[in-house]
Amino acid sequence: MEQLSRESEEHELPKEFEEHEASSCATFGTTDNTESDIHTVIEDISSQKKEEDNEESKAMKMKTDVTYTEQFPGESEKHEAASEATFGTTDSNGRNIVTDKDLSSQKKKEDGEETKSLETEELPLHQSIFHNNYAKMVDTLKSGYNVKMKDKHGNTALHLAVMLGRKSFVETLLDYKASVRTRNLLGWSSVDEAVSYRDEETVILMVRRLTEEIKEELIQNRRDLLDELKTFPDFYMELKWEIRSVVPGVSYLFPSDLCKIRRRGLLMRMDWSIIDYKVIVFRGHLAVIFDGAVTPHPSVDLLDVKKKEYIRMESETEHSETEVRNMAKMMMTEETKFFTMSTSNVAYTRMKKTSWLGAESDLTETVGQFVADIYQVHGLVGKFRLRGEHLGKKEDDKVKDEGKTDTSEVAGKADDKEKTNTMENKKHLPPPRPTRVTWEEYINAEPGMYPTLARKIKQTEYKMEVPNSIVGMVPTFPLTKAAFTKILQVIAPFKQFNKLREFMDNKLPPGFPVRLEIPIKLGISAKVSILEFRTSEELSEEVLHEDQFKIPEDYKEKIEETEEENEEKKRK
Repeated sequence: MEQLSRESEEHELPKEFEEHEASSCATFGTTDNTESDIHTVIEDISSQKKEEDNEESKAMKMKTDVTYTEQFPGESEKHEAASEATFGTTDSNGRNIVTDKDLSSQKKKEDGEETKSLETEELPLHQSIFHNNYAKMVDTLKSGYNVKMKDKHGNTALHLAVMLGRKSFVETLLDYKASVRTRNLLGWSSVDEAVSYRDEETVILMVRRLTEEIKEELIQNRRDLLDELKTFPDFYMELKWEIRSVVPGVSYLFPSDLCKIRRRGLLMRMDWSIIDYKVIVFRGHLAVIFDGAVTPHPSVDLLDVKKKEYIRMESETEHSETEVRNMAKMMMTEETKFFTMSTSNVAYTRMKKTSWLGAESDLTETVGQFVADIYQVHGLVGKFRLRGEHLGKKEDDKVKDEGKTDTSEVAGKADDKEKTNTMENKKHLPPPRPTRVTWEEYINAEPGMYPTLARKIKQTEYKMEVPNSIVGMVPTFPLTKAAFTKILQVIAPFKQFNKLREFMDNKLPPGFPVRLEIPIKLGISAKVSILEFRTSEELSEEVLHEDQFKIPEDYKEKIEETEEENEEKKRK
């Protein structure tokens, strides 16, 4: 039996990256343009892939000694089943249409059931897809079988349907709200596998479902935060971000930022100043306002204080068909990138200090208003992977030549016009040959080492260990870690905050972290410190005044234009 054949290279931080880092720039999860355009900030927010199911299987150690971890821990997928179909109907092609009754049955099955990896269970949904038995798959789904179930390799039924090129199966699984972001033991989602297979219509289906999942999650996160707000008092807190580079002598080029978070009743607001930075820092004043009193679900608005503009971050906003297709094409004509923190081998040791008499004691440090116990962090590694088998040979060579620059994510984005031309000029690869792998060969393979089912994976990986990383813990804190991460999830849906939440979801020393050092990009880490936390009794009235949570009357709403409207303007 042909075992898994994957061209996977593993690298330490490349020398070329260090040379590039000293003279280049870093994007802090926002726009690459010098103008602090609020529109690009929103685009960045909407492009975020949120955290995956906390039921994700732990990554298993590969023969290449590479341990993969989940990119999006801490997420509990919640689906809102909605359909206008009539029970028992079919479409023009005879394909079963998912109905309200079917979704209700599935939801009852999923509620309270943990998604898990199975080795010995029959996995009827997976087998029906592998054996190309559409009728059996539909019957299994109608019986209420959990569509999120994973096999021993971490693959969902949707993973298999995509890798085997079964488009009608993919469509039906998506009708049953299969998640497109769940990751397998190798760290890849079904979206990634669809891009690898490179069937454009399938990728479009997956991207459309991806936008739906993000909207569903936004609504649920806001509702969860609303429930959480009722459990703690009004407060004001400050977080300081200090960006650092692993390249000696260039950290001074990177800025720091002070984020201010305040809560009053069902209202919250966060202010911050860094919009973008390269070698020069681009500062502005942005704010997010959360209003939990708005129905049917809480609202979130993004304000540009300097420009006196705001955008309503509506979760109901629909992406046009043109936007969905362009996103799909962009995915298919670029290498797949994946950055994560490997925390499977993380350990903490209490740091010590020695007096001038030689006596040793535990080290404490003042962090803002707190006195924190300091721990040394060992084994925290940032991993960045590139996957490019879906590109033609010319484009694949380009990925290899430019991989080191791309992995640092400091080179900035290419000009939009150049990207469009490149996208139009690239030719699609033919689909992979049908697999000859049997179900027995697949399911009996070592976890994560199954034979290739679709296109042969070409992968490059870079590693970065965060040196001298520390964490500062305090015994008690007014908020729980869970409450704090929920706050950040709603009012700070930006890349750097995603990494902070991801790290806090892992096991930490006893107490609450008021100082953390985390990798946020290859070669870039951040020291995050909570400097202040005060309740309303300790604050002056103006700090939590109701006007802080309102959009001023002289602000103008900035309406996001669709791509069709932008194209129309260009033609004129």
